[in-house]
Amino acid sequence: MGGLVASFRIRPVPYFVSTLGFGTGVGLAGGLGFALAHPGYELALDSLPLVLVVGVGVSSLVTLIGTISLKIDLLEDGLRGCDFWGRSHELKWPDMVDAERVRLLGCSYIRVRSSAPTSLWIPVFLRQQADFSALVREKAGAGNPLSVALGEPA
Repeated sequence: MGGLVASFRIRPVPYFVSTLGFGTGVGLAGGLGFALAHPGYELALDSLPLVLVVGVGVSSLVTLIGTISLKIDLLEDGLRGCDFWGRSHELKWPDMVDAERVRLLGCSYIRVRSSAPTSLWIPVFLRQQADFSALVREKAGAGNPLSVALGEPA
């Protein structure tokens, strides 16, 4: 692939807020599981602070990992990013055949499919989203599926 033009990382605050519900759900599920495994234990309102602490902790950890690992590299002839499972892939501009907006845990992504069985999930909450969109249009062209999807409202 061509040389690196720029790298973009996600904004942590929207990612944290979106994962907070997930983290709190994990905390509630853990508390409920503990209560079911221990018949004498009652899940009461006084255990909610622990659930919230677990939720915030899980959200913070997921946000930290996501902020570090979710990086999009814009290359001269394509993109390097992650698929749904976090595996790194590179796609050349001409190989991008479809791009659609999807939401996951309240965050908006663009899933870019290629002619191969590879797809990239591009976060639409990058720190320099406007710069990313402009560079994609410049390098890929206005007719590229990713350029078209970036122009659509969230």
